[in-house]
Amino acid sequence: MTTYRLSRHIGAAIALVLLVVFSACEEDTYTLGQAVIEGEPFSTNRIDYPIESIKQLKIDRVQTSQLPIFQLGNFKDPIFGTTSAQILTEVQLAEVKPIFGRLSADTESLQDVSGNNDTLNENETVVRARLYIPFQKVPAASQDSDSDGVQDTFDADPNDINSDSDGDGLTDNEERLRGTDPLNADTDGDGINDLDDESTPSNSYAKRVALDSIYSFSGNDVFDLTVRHSDFFLRDHEPTSGFLDPSAYFSDDSTKFEDFLGAVLFEGKDTISEFQYIEYQIDDPDTEEDESAFTDASKTKDPGIYIDLDPGFFQTMILDKEGGSELLSRSNFKDHFRGIHLSLAADNDLMMLLNLTSGYIEVDYTYDFWNTQDDSDASNDAIDSEERSFRLNLVSGGSFGITSGNAVNTWTAENNVSVIDNQDFVERVYLKGGSGYLAQFQIPDEIIEEIKTNNWLVNEASIVFYVDQDAMQQYPEQPSRLYLFKEGSNLPVYDAMTETSNNETPLGIFLNYDGILQYDSEGKSSHYTVRLTDYVNHVVLRDSVNVPINVAVSANIGLPVTYAAKVSDSDKVVSYPQMSAATPLSTVLYGSNATVSDDKRLELRIYYTQIQD
Repeated sequence: MTTYRLSRHIGAAIALVLLVVFSACEEDTYTLGQAVIEGEPFSTNRIDYPIESIKQLKIDRVQTSQLPIFQLGNFKDPIFGTTSAQILTEVQLAEVKPIFGRLSADTESLQDVSGNNDTLNENETVVRARLYIPFQKVPAASQDSDSDGVQDTFDADPNDINSDSDGDGLTDNEERLRGTDPLNADTDGDGINDLDDESTPSNSYAKRVALDSIYSFSGNDVFDLTVRHSDFFLRDHEPTSGFLDPSAYFSDDSTKFEDFLGAVLFEGKDTISEFQYIEYQIDDPDTEEDESAFTDASKTKDPGIYIDLDPGFFQTMILDKEGGSELLSRSNFKDHFRGIHLSLAADNDLMMLLNLTSGYIEVDYTYDFWNTQDDSDASNDAIDSEERSFRLNLVSGGSFGITSGNAVNTWTAENNVSVIDNQDFVERVYLKGGSGYLAQFQIPDEIIEEIKTNNWLVNEASIVFYVDQDAMQQYPEQPSRLYLFKEGSNLPVYDAMTETSNNETPLGIFLNYDGILQYDSEGKSSHYTVRLTDYVNHVVLRDSVNVPINVAVSANIGLPVTYAAKVSDSDKVVSYPQMSAATPLSTVLYGSNATVSDDKRLELRIYYTQIQD
């Protein structure tokens, strides 16, 4: 009998042969090269291999400067222990050399010798300073499936454009077109149902927004927030590298900062709300329309932290420095103001993830000016007062992180889980973000050699991680995706060039790779399927090195940046995904021990095509 072996270097040719073979299923013979083979020359099979050895790494400290998102609050994890996170962030001038009021400080200091009332002391006075940091929102691609103006979370029927979520007799889509609130039967609160009310101002209400990345085991939505000024100087770049490398700060650096915390700018309660912050316009007495019935769109803000800070502090630190060197440049201001520190009370059961690049401090102030009464007669002039505002940014950047300025996440994290490194056939695999847990496994070289020797064409290689439902039933939210990356290169196991994506959301990208949490028929978390097809084929067909594979939770696998992290109880430093550091979430998965039921056991599953002898 003639045996036909396929070279491992002709994978593309195999696919073409398969196409010809399976499209000619009515024939009894097949030609491969110069040989004629009777019957079916190919068979498709599946083989499962146990993951024999799992290495667990407990992360002690990790770089947390310049993250895309930051943890704030307390995550009271019933298995791993409580993580309490704080934020230290730089504050930046939005505009250098600002002029407060109408006149510069130099002009204000002059005497009005001409009598034209072209100078005066404007007496700029801060009346309000407010910090705003928006909460994370459900990604836009997941918000409104039927495009009726109501987000799926609140929609009576997310797939029916004619649903009536507030029961007022108008469909959600009709209310979208009319500009009334589809989640409130009486938008303007005048006692008249929207269906019968013809005078409701259009689009003048606080919209409800679906929020994301806010965690509480008790359903708590009230928290005790403290904001303090920090005099610690956060460097953007390291002087030892000629200011080329970003400065690195770590999760356990809080003791460095404590002695530099100063004035309390806010201390009090705040509440998680899903509704926008709105302000109404000021009525113009010169028009017939009442503008005060309409919202001021320029002042509408999505839900977030929105609190009043101490106005006197900003009077001293900002307005009183007009014309001074402190406001001359961004670097001068950075050295002058430094930053602010945010923390929640230790007993608060609430953790939130915040994007600081969208945060700012808005300062409102009044000042005096000469009111010329719109004529040239200076004798009619009078000193009047009006209000203006200016903005201080926190840090600048985008979805990939901070590009200007610096901020640091620090936290304390309990360690209630004891794991054994390099244990064979473990019962459970523990994963956690922050200062959490990594797992590591390696496909045995014997498996790779078996695939090569048998000339198998690997159609799919996957590993299924089953969730320990008993352990995780008390968790309000679990990691939505697992991230697998290669030891050494720190590159993901997926090949972005061969991946498919529906959208750019964290769950809409790299769908071939998968790794997304699946649920059973009862709505309980079930498993994560991660496809390693690209990785295995690179090793088998292209002689790539078979390296250990790290497993981590991640807030977004599309950001494959890794940071330096220290392993607990050792001096070992490993690479840790940036987006693993940015999430507090955790999970417990079944391992490969014989005590684990067959349908939950951790295994490598390979589907392959083989030539029949």
